[in-house]
Amino acid sequence: MHERRLSSDILERQFGKTYLKVLSDDNEPRIICTRALDGDRVLEISSVTFTPAGAEKFPDAHRAVLAGESMGKVFREHGIPFRRNIQALYGYTLPANFERWFGESGQATIIDLTVVAGPDDTPYARILETFSPAVHWPNFTPGSMPEHTERIEQLDRFLSGRSPE
Repeated sequence: MHERRLSSDILERQFGKTYLKVLSDDNEPRIICTRALDGDRVLEISSVTFTPAGAEKFPDAHRAVLAGESMGKVFREHGIPFRRNIQALYGYTLPANFERWFGESGQATIIDLTVVAGPDDTPYARILETFSPAVHWPNFTPGSMPEHTERIEQLDRFLSGRSPE
């Protein structure tokens, strides 16, 4: 399944301008969150693993991403074609640490995807996106799909010792 919409576009349509905050860049995976500029509400927490081939092929774009810019926006600004290849899109009731960060409970949208870039579809990153239950993903009715539980639990453990402030 291919996805052309940027998650940042979807979030900004619903919540206004957003910004990205890097929570952990010490090693793989990189943990990031997207927050609404108005009210500083946490909208998304994601786990990102970059591929060496993608980082090497797009060094300027990769530096901008590492500096804290949105991946999709960077590729768009650099004129690099890219795709979000979705492997799974499902609803999941998140553990307590996510609820604390998002400020609400309920079923959240989870997207497991890879990003490919350039005319040769060079693999760039593998991402697990977890969205606040307040985020409405267009044309999607959540259903349960438990196979990514381990990756979500890893993110939950990471969030446990940190404050969303």
